[in-house]
Amino acid sequence: MKSGWVRPDLPVALILLLALALLLLTQTANACRFNVRDVGFVDLGSQPYKLYSYVDNQTPPDLVTQINDISLAALLDSNIEAEVVNLDTAKGHPGLAYAASDKSRPLPFAALVSPEKRSLQLPLLAPGKTPAESLWSAFESLYESAWRDEVMGTVLETYGAVILLEGSDPAENKKAREATEKSIATIAQLIRDKKLEKEIATPPKLHVLSREQAAKERITLWSLGIELDDPAAQMAMLYGRGRQIGRVLKGPQLNDRTVHAVLNTIGLSCECGLDRSWMQGAMLPLKWGEDVQQQVAKHLGFDPENPAIKMEMSQILSKGGAGQGAKIKVAQADIDTLLAGYSESSATSEPPTASDSAAESDLSGESEETSSPETPATMPPATASPNRQGRFRPLLLILGGAAAFILAAGIAILLRSRGNN
Repeated sequence: MKSGWVRPDLPVALILLLALALLLLTQTANACRFNVRDVGFVDLGSQPYKLYSYVDNQTPPDLVTQINDISLAALLDSNIEAEVVNLDTAKGHPGLAYAASDKSRPLPFAALVSPEKRSLQLPLLAPGKTPAESLWSAFESLYESAWRDEVMGTVLETYGAVILLEGSDPAENKKAREATEKSIATIAQLIRDKKLEKEIATPPKLHVLSREQAAKERITLWSLGIELDDPAAQMAMLYGRGRQIGRVLKGPQLNDRTVHAVLNTIGLSCECGLDRSWMQGAMLPLKWGEDVQQQVAKHLGFDPENPAIKMEMSQILSKGGAGQGAKIKVAQADIDTLLAGYSESSATSEPPTASDSAAESDLSGESEETSSPETPATMPPATASPNRQGRFRPLLLILGGAAAFILAAGIAILLRSRGNN
């Protein structure tokens, strides 16, 4: 006689398959197919740069029209918003705060304002050029140069780029180069061994800039927070859509341990618990046209402008590493605190060890750049072993689908068995 809702001859294997199905579905739901580099290509609401072009009542109307029209055309598809401000009539305009205090500065001129509210004054007219030629050159120089294009090519096609502005001390320059090259070699080995959270074909690249070259890249270096007046060697790291990871490193921060800790972050899973500000760092002034978007989408295997992708990433980042324990509040400039909370979660191998005690020195000094106060970044403690499910997501999706089918079939069999009884 048959009794109960489960038939005695129902294979035990079916029960095990049901349990496996539930496990696979859970794993599929938790898997993350993106890394920090991927997140860096998606714009989830970054603040644009502002370009204020200043004129007054004495500025010829035709020139004002040219400034307005050419700035809009030249900055199309960029992350720079242009506006003409009349110093005589625009009372209370927010752009007035960035006008040069030197009243002798000839009009027109412009101020480029970063999302952090730092500003850089720029001339608009150049001797020996027509107003139209000068304006096109001035506006296009905000986001392009031969050296900048080379760096951006690296950022778009590789793990990331490291920019090193050489200082006045050759020994310090050598130390910074060696620290970077050592970290790049470590990451290159991880790539060869396929041990990153998600496969990245090409390791990061170092771009060294001499002080003589730096004068031509004033806008690029300013946007990164690199100070030309500081004689020290300075380093910035870029990833994704020309985003900066962390702050500028200099002085005692230019050592093996610190450089690797920051650079290694780019290859981590997007669910590694980093604060959103680390995965959506400030961008360079740049153009992001349809041609670049298509190139990046082909390279990444997903379209960073797709609303569904943006929604998925936004949901991942909104979790903010919740449930992973107490968080450490740190200023992004405080790399020592970063290392204390992060070094154990280095992608798959131990980061290089500094050869001196510089890594243990007090790094809490702030940059002298003019900026608005910033909210400290939040960085949770490292976990013992990083999440590596992202690379297996396609397989998990297939298995999850099969598991769902098995689960449905199992339920149908059980219900039928119960009905027969």
